[in-house]
Amino acid sequence: MAIGSMFLLMVCSSYIAFFKDNYLTYTAWIAVSGAILLFLTGTFGLCMIAKDSQCQQGTFMFLIVVLICIEATSAVLAAAYTKRVAYELSSLDEKFNHYNGTGTQSDRDVDTLQHELRCCGVHNYTDWKSTTWYEYTANNSVPESCCDRRSINCTGNMTQFEFFYDQGCLTKLEHRVKLYLTYILWSSVAVLCLLVLAAMSNGILMIYSPEQDYTAVSSGTLA
Repeated sequence: MAIGSMFLLMVCSSYIAFFKDNYLTYTAWIAVSGAILLFLTGTFGLCMIAKDSQCQQGTFMFLIVVLICIEATSAVLAAAYTKRVAYELSSLDEKFNHYNGTGTQSDRDVDTLQHELRCCGVHNYTDWKSTTWYEYTANNSVPESCCDRRSINCTGNMTQFEFFYDQGCLTKLEHRVKLYLTYILWSSVAVLCLLVLAAMSNGILMIYSPEQDYTAVSSGTLA
């Protein structure tokens, strides 16, 4: 869960220029906080076993309930945003159309996206034919960031299309984000099921375990 969340945060921070908003990161941060609290709660649970204190059992139950709320929220948000990924990336066309080849921040964002994800255009390399940059330069080429890393002699000319990355950036980025969201979703559901079992087990122990704290106080008073 924490691993998927960290990867999602890395993707969102690296390609933040292509997202409409940063709501996707909320899911990741909630999942990360849940993972941290889960570790602390597990450590507390192990320490509690040795003392068998009802006060500690009550605290443990409280932490489990908080964790259940966090994991449920994380799962719901992950499921909801999985369906919103296409909308979040709908500004990709606009970003590519604003490419002008002058080395602006927007240009660098597009080049970085194509280079790191090994993609070309929004859907494929032909998308560049409808951009302002392509019409303005009139050199029948695409940015060199479209060139496959293994193609040494690629200059971006359309006649060398066999050297371009064959997948569009929208498909690759959308697939990556959905992959991490799905991982967060199902890991949260799995943890949620385990937490419910832990809450039931702890509740049974609280009901049927001997009240050692009160026994110790009574024994000390009688003495």
